[in-house]
Amino acid sequence: MLNKSKIYLSTAVISAAFLSACGGGGNAGSGGGLVTDTTAPTVTFSPDVLTIVSGRTGASTLTATDTVSGTVTPAVSCTNGGVFDIAGGVFTAPAVTQPLESICTATAEDASGNEGTGTLTVTINPNSAPAASAASNITTVLENQ
Repeated sequence: MLNKSKIYLSTAVISAAFLSACGGGGNAGSGGGLVTDTTAPTVTFSPDVLTIVSGRTGASTLTATDTVSGTVTPAVSCTNGGVFDIAGGVFTAPAVTQPLESICTATAEDASGNEGTGTLTVTINPNSAPAASAASNITTVLENQ
């Protein structure tokens, strides 16, 4: 007759021996065992706030790193018509006639599916041409008259 408790015990001993031989099965302090990645990547813009003029550009460095996966590639989306070039680290503002704020959100996902985000806040001011003015007391003198 088959003794189920001996089968379970044998399976446990064989599993433990296999894990031990492969460097696993120990506690986290001994360097063995499985590591579960539950930490999201760190995503940052530097600087994370810009103020630029309508239709112009501003620079900000975007980094996305993960403690397990290393460097991860983020995706960026911006509100209100702004565009962020990841490779160049450059924000391009839309043409505006009134002050406007654009928020760029960078999102990166590591190999374990953890997602991290970072934001860039850009204030876009209208391009204001200098105002021309003339004095009101100008007298024009014509020659030969």
